[in-house]
Amino acid sequence: METWRGCLRDEFDLNTLKKLLDEIHIGEITITEVATHVPSPFTEGLLWRQTNQLMYKEDSPAGAVSNLRDDLIKQAVFSQDLRPEIARELIERFEQKAKRTFPGYSPRTTVDLLDWIKERLLIPRAEWIALLQAIEKDHSIQPSETIQTLDTKIAWIRWSANTPASITALEKLPRFITSLQIDRSQISINSLINQRELPINEIVSSLPPYETVSEDSDPFADWLGQWLQYYGPVTKTYILETLGISESSLNTALDTLVETERVVIGSISAGCTEEEICDSENLEILLRLTRKEAIPHFDPLPPRSAATLPGVSSRNRPKRRYAGTPAIRSRKTLRLSSKSRTLGT
Repeated sequence: METWRGCLRDEFDLNTLKKLLDEIHIGEITITEVATHVPSPFTEGLLWRQTNQLMYKEDSPAGAVSNLRDDLIKQAVFSQDLRPEIARELIERFEQKAKRTFPGYSPRTTVDLLDWIKERLLIPRAEWIALLQAIEKDHSIQPSETIQTLDTKIAWIRWSANTPASITALEKLPRFITSLQIDRSQISINSLINQRELPINEIVSSLPPYETVSEDSDPFADWLGQWLQYYGPVTKTYILETLGISESSLNTALDTLVETERVVIGSISAGCTEEEICDSENLEILLRLTRKEAIPHFDPLPPRSAATLPGVSSRNRPKRRYAGTPAIRSRKTLRLSSKSRTLGT
């Protein structure tokens, strides 16, 4: 009671609440229902819980609690002998969600898309085209409209004749140059709309320089670790061809990431013929999803389907007795006879 009293009298502003309710009642304050593209701040906790449940931690049927301890999953992540092979279909579905090309996952607004490009750091051409197609399918926004809006903020970037062009946010250029240790003269930046070449020196000079986290940190290892967060298992060949870096630089960065348990190297996907590299948290998610896929799932059949099951027909169904059957009539007669004897009739 004391808790209720403290809440009602000390914490809650009931007088103001009553005043607002009265104003709503008499029409001074109107309530309008609107649909927005951005969730209310009050839903942040719910959205975060739902994201964790549906994408990251859920590996059990709805309503059930997983008996698998987290330490066992962690142990399987870093032990090739303990973890099962992961199906390519599951990896592809996971990557579509991680890259936001899965139906319903694409960015809705240009602000959301720009933030997404910044997080991704570098988006290869094929993935960029798939993302634009997903946006068009989900939100009916034409790729030309998206490109027109972001033309001054993102661009095509290429820094080697052997590397394909990729999309990057212009404000991430200082980090890109510092992390990959690329000479500015080797970088070619082109506009999305008319492919005109942009002045790299002017753009970089107008941006604040990139500062490493600490003197001991490896800028390229940090950059590569973030870039790999949006992939499932990938081969070393794919990384070398996409980033156009030397194998020695890649091996040095991977050693750092393996030592800090940010990535796992080994045979991961089913049927792989080359050593693969995967973000450790993504691999944990994939293992949980693999376990969830292995759980038997049964969909209930409608009642009418029972008649079509083997051994079930109108001929061999058990017979039911109703109120008018001889067995029930005989029991009624017996009870009446017992009452008659008791009354002496």
